[in-house]
Amino acid sequence: MIWRQVIKNSLLNFLRNGFLTVATVAVMVLTILSVSIMLTTNLITDTAITLINQQIDISVDVLPAAGEGDVGKIVSELKKLDFVRDARYISKEEALENFKKRHGDIVIDEEVGNPLPARIAILSTDPKYHPQVITFLERYYRFLDINQVQSDVEYKHRTEQLINITEAIRRFGLVLSVFFLVVAFFIILNTIRITIYSRRDEIEIMRLVGADYGFIRLPFILEGMWYGVAGMLISLVIFYPAIYYISPQISSYLDNIVVGYRPESIFALIFRGQAASLAAFMWQQFLVFFLFTLLVGVILGAVSSYLATWRYMKETNL
Repeated sequence: MIWRQVIKNSLLNFLRNGFLTVATVAVMVLTILSVSIMLTTNLITDTAITLINQQIDISVDVLPAAGEGDVGKIVSELKKLDFVRDARYISKEEALENFKKRHGDIVIDEEVGNPLPARIAILSTDPKYHPQVITFLERYYRFLDINQVQSDVEYKHRTEQLINITEAIRRFGLVLSVFFLVVAFFIILNTIRITIYSRRDEIEIMRLVGADYGFIRLPFILEGMWYGVAGMLISLVIFYPAIYYISPQISSYLDNIVVGYRPESIFALIFRGQAASLAAFMWQQFLVFFLFTLLVGVILGAVSSYLATWRYMKETNL
């Protein structure tokens, strides 16, 4: 019965504040949204940068004179090298198919035939080993077009570009999140203080009849937690449809950066094949995300309310 009354009082306090409740919940929504966006951005960009660094470091065209056995031997020997992470043969047909996927707007004349050469794609453990890889490839000059060895300087530029964008987003997201956390903290604190002062006569009566500090504080702490719960629910209602809407745009942008070695969707790589899009992944992780945002909202509301009640009781010597 006591707990039921405490919860009832906290809900009544939450609902009766009117404009204060709306303003406090709105700030809480912005706080949780900013934290959610920052974490999601970090997840995507960190993994995307890792994937870019794992793209083709070196590629070399295979001469028409090379047989399957010759190419297979070269790939096998490459994989044995300590400074080579992976080596893969890309046939003319596969190269053409990948080209069509990436550049569907470019029409290739089928009568002319497939203009793309077969090639070997090589991933080194570090770009500093490029000279050693090229030296190794020169042994097979009869089967490989050594003059067409390509080192992916463009990937390095794209990686640096994405890193710069990521760092700017991180800094902005961190500043925005901290700002809203501080604003939400003080708004909840002051909202609870106003509620306490409006009920100070009731609080005094409770003290006179022997109610302890915990019983007096608890409705106000729960009220602060309700602000967190309401903010979390509204932020999820906004966040998930937004993710669903922007997921194709983000995927298209990253697909244009992370190209070449693997033809799969960028998100299929980022999420290890568990989801083909950001929206699909976020729905799979809904429970985790729900609990995390709930925790953020509840802790922020509870701490703010606790400090508000503690300050009031200290000022009134209760």
